[in-house]
Amino acid sequence: MSEQVLSSYLSKPVVLQQISYDNQLCWLKKAKPAHPAYLYALLNFCARVLGAPLLRAVPKKGGSFAIQQEVTRLKALKNQGVNVPSIIKSHSDYLVMSHLGDNFQQALESSRGKVRLGLFKKALDALKSIHDSNAYLSQAFCRNMVIDAHDKLGFIDFEDDPLDSLTLDQAKARDIVLFLLSTVYLFRDQRDDLITILKQVFLHTDDVITAAIFKTVKSLAVLRYIPSWRCLGREFPRLKFTLSILSQCLVS
Repeated sequence: MSEQVLSSYLSKPVVLQQISYDNQLCWLKKAKPAHPAYLYALLNFCARVLGAPLLRAVPKKGGSFAIQQEVTRLKALKNQGVNVPSIIKSHSDYLVMSHLGDNFQQALESSRGKVRLGLFKKALDALKSIHDSNAYLSQAFCRNMVIDAHDKLGFIDFEDDPLDSLTLDQAKARDIVLFLLSTVYLFRDQRDDLITILKQVFLHTDDVITAAIFKTVKSLAVLRYIPSWRCLGREFPRLKFTLSILSQCLVS
């Protein structure tokens, strides 16, 4: 790709865009400003009040630092055998990465029944494999996962490093919590199957990690008794349902 063509992509007012680079499908990610510091302070305050260390903020410093952070983490995860994008080209202000597959969240939401449960279990198995290799992700929401035509999962978005705020075991527990918070609500009509899967997952999860998840769920239990007022948004009922499911899985 010529520098002129790349410059035309970089001039567009978007942070992330799909491009063709040297005849292959890639993603161009540009540096963006850091989030305001007060947001991290607010989140850390809430985490302290609730006694939920997994909710401590993992700062995204933004700019060229975030790009370099992503390069560093992608290389480390690749060396640990995690399926993450390959770095095609990096610069202080942008990063070109390989395309791994389609958005996993869309695949999960568009599926039904046993197919959806199978995808959910596949993602949990992938997280366990990553953690067993002593690796960890970051923003492990299902929107930051991809799946290819052969049903292989991949992982994206590594602008921060949870070890800046958490221990390794806490970082692993946080991966699981974030994934569950972004997926469990999809299984309202498959509650029993969901609980069966999660009990098996926790049965084979390291005790230290399970204890960290249990502590978080217990700390947030009070939220289950707050009415789902419309002003709290649609995410709040989803959170309550997830806490209810996890309470059953971790206690019984």
